[in-house]
Amino acid sequence: MFDPVTSNPGGRVTVESISQVTEPERLKDCLNLTAELKKKGMIVRDFNPASVVRLKLDKPVKAQRYDLVSSTAFAGAGTTIRNSYFHDIHTRGLLIRSANVTVENNVIERTAHGGIVIVPEYYWLEGPLAHDVIIRNNRLSENGWGAFERKGKTATIAAIEVGGWMGFRLFPWVILPGILNSEIKIESNIISRPASFGILVMNTHQLTITGNRISEPFAAGEVESFYDWTRLVENPGSLAETTLQTLRKPYYPIFVLESTEVTLKDNESTDNPGFVKALSAQWRRDGTPSVDTPTPATQESR
Repeated sequence: MFDPVTSNPGGRVTVESISQVTEPERLKDCLNLTAELKKKGMIVRDFNPASVVRLKLDKPVKAQRYDLVSSTAFAGAGTTIRNSYFHDIHTRGLLIRSANVTVENNVIERTAHGGIVIVPEYYWLEGPLAHDVIIRNNRLSENGWGAFERKGKTATIAAIEVGGWMGFRLFPWVILPGILNSEIKIESNIISRPASFGILVMNTHQLTITGNRISEPFAAGEVESFYDWTRLVENPGSLAETTLQTLRKPYYPIFVLESTEVTLKDNESTDNPGFVKALSAQWRRDGTPSVDTPTPATQESR
């Protein structure tokens, strides 16, 4: 269970029994949630029809209105996707929303949006949150090109993308401050001609990005409407101009935002366009770097 605004966890419990709610006033209250949330700036799908249930839990838990519940024991937990060929897809290549998943030795080519994507979405009320996911030894080519047809109203633009947003837009409020994903390993993948980032990760704890090879990142060009990350900052006026300039044009083949315990090692990016600043960067939501400023891309790339 977690808070949909801050993404802070509210606790883990076990459901002992489920019973159907039939009281008209409780059902009406549930169906009104869509309009209620919209007034708060959170757009979700219509709850009508909806199944309303009453849960008996194994222990008390502090809950508040709008809290979300995610069960990682189901929804494809333990899945392995191996030795497959995915190509010419008008949306995303693989969409991972589960736990204990391995994606390895696949070829994923020409996907309109991200090639391999890990993301929950509030709008569709889809989850659960992901943990213990390995993305290893895959070949990805020309991912994300179709995402640039709607002037920024999309959320999966990188070849490999782990997200923290919820909803149908990347900007502005749907990037959350808390940790949603954990134990994500992105290892030894070969990425060529992604439309934007090679690897983009947000809101993740215990992240490992090692041994990946990226070539021709940002092949779709600068497309500035997609990359103004200052819109994620609550008070951009408080930032130095040099920081603002960096966040407006975050041209890094590997970009990590609001994540903790991050390991970046033995990655490379070649054939970079001239506007690429460095191989990788890590930033906090408040617009400050979470590590020392990276060295120039020409020094990091081989």
